[in-house]
Order: sequence, then structure tokens, then C-alpha cells
Amino acid sequence: MRRVATTAAELAEIDESGLALCWEGLPEGEESAFLEGLAVMLDVPALREAEVLIVPGALMNATYGLTGDNAYPGDLRIAAVTVPPEVRSLVPVLTPRGLRFFDNLVTNNAREQHRLDGEPPSV
Repeated sequence: MRRVATTAAELAEIDESGLALCWEGLPEGEESAFLEGLAVMLDVPALREAEVLIVPGALMNATYGLTGDNAYPGDLRIAAVTVPPEVRSLVPVLTPRGLRFFDNLVTNNAREQHRLDGEPPSV
């Protein structure tokens, strides 16, 4: 199942959970293939039936104040899937494959935005 995020509150919820695994730039219609790949790679068959939350780049920019070179293309689709807590320990395996946790995206984007704005980092 796919749902598109439309509010900052939805992003805050997945950020605070620490369990939303993301792929930046998922093409339209590839949600099932994304879930299948995660289910196989992580050996978590239940992920085949998980909800994919699509976070538009424009919502990320508006919610987190991302601008200039740090802003996402407005129509970029960030796919987020809630995974079991034990998956957090697999970050060294996931990151080289282009997967990141949403809270990591938010922290890194904030750090880069502060740098671009000439401000000390707040995160």
C-alpha cells in the first residue's frame, strides 16, 4: 500500500520513530519492487505488505527549510517504510545500498543547511 505524506506532522512522526527506512528517488509505480527488495535483503517477509509513505521533496523543503543546493527537487519521491527495530543495527549494510533512516536524512539536511546559511549547527 502507498500513501503520500502531506503534513509536517507526518514527517515529525516518522522522524521521531527512528524506524523509517528510506530510498530517495523511488520512481512512480515501483513501491512493490521496493518492498520486495527490502523483504529479501532484510529477511523480513512481512515487509512485502508494509505501507510505503511517499514524502515529496517539496514537503521536505517546506518542513525543514531546505534551500538552494540543499533543497530536494520538488517532485522527488522519498519512499519511507517502517522496519523492525533490529534493522537499525544493519546501517553499515544498508547505507552503501542507498538506504538511510529518515531521522538521518533530517539530521544531515539540517547540518548542511546551517553550513550553507553560515550558521552554527543546532543538531
